[in-house]
Amino acid sequence: EKARARAGRVPSRAIRERTCSIGVVIPTLNEAATIATTIHTLLYRASSPTAHNIQVVVSDAGSTDGTYEKVKQLVRDHPKRVRYVWGRRSRAEQFNRGVDAFDTPPDILFFLHGDTTMAHGWDRDLVDALLSDPFNVAGAFRFKVDSPRWLLRAIEWSVLKRCEWFQFPYGDQGLFMAHSTFQRLGGFRTDHPIMEDFEIVQRLRKMGRIALTKEDATTSARRWDLHGVPKVTFLNWFFALAYLWGVSPKTIYKWYYGRPAAREDRPADAVPADLPPTEKPPPIVPRPARVPKIPEFGSGAGPDFQDQLRPPE
Repeated sequence: EKARARAGRVPSRAIRERTCSIGVVIPTLNEAATIATTIHTLLYRASSPTAHNIQVVVSDAGSTDGTYEKVKQLVRDHPKRVRYVWGRRSRAEQFNRGVDAFDTPPDILFFLHGDTTMAHGWDRDLVDALLSDPFNVAGAFRFKVDSPRWLLRAIEWSVLKRCEWFQFPYGDQGLFMAHSTFQRLGGFRTDHPIMEDFEIVQRLRKMGRIALTKEDATTSARRWDLHGVPKVTFLNWFFALAYLWGVSPKTIYKWYYGRPAAREDRPADAVPADLPPTEKPPPIVPRPARVPKIPEFGSGAGPDFQDQLRPPE
């Protein structure tokens, strides 16, 4: 059966009938304006038979704009499907902390930004993309910006071509993979205060293919509205090239934000006083910066990721 899967056969019907669970991790910092809409689209636009197997963890970094109050109401409305954890201000740590917060590890992890909304049937599209090829190790959604501006249509086209030609999505497209794949990677690198999505995609590309869905994930246009399309586009390319040329993530962070990145041993940011005890995460233990060696794609050393998603007999 493994040989058949490696030969490119369609995955088994048991997998395609959505017997796998999806865990969504959303890092937030002052996302009160968008977080409720993001979570509502995740919960109410899911259409497959495993829609009830979707869980959302909001991993906050000390928001002060009412994000906590918005999420707290969602936790009350969906106590088994939404939870809230908090900790240091570091998107890589927030992603890792969110993964650790699931009581039962989900089959598939989906890392999504707090200003992104999903289309109807996003969960079916996600699973179809990940399982469409036995060599797919991860996937991302097509990129769309919530704006009618023609310049942004050009940006969407360029992102599409980057993903089709180079299999290199960015974090604002939503990145998904099997939980077992994430464990093999060792998680996001916490020594990256910025470019953490870029770095993990580099490692994923060494393991196999990164699929692209048929549907879009729509991200807020606020960055482009605030700074302008040319400036945001230039900075995105500049920082990506700087990282590839060996500039450290801490230096890029200082260029981007105009201040040094917080130390990894810095205490956690503000914590809501009425945070329910059941929603507190376990003690934060920094992950080692060392990255395990990943076999090159095509070496024959990689696992069969579809079998990893197969439910137990």
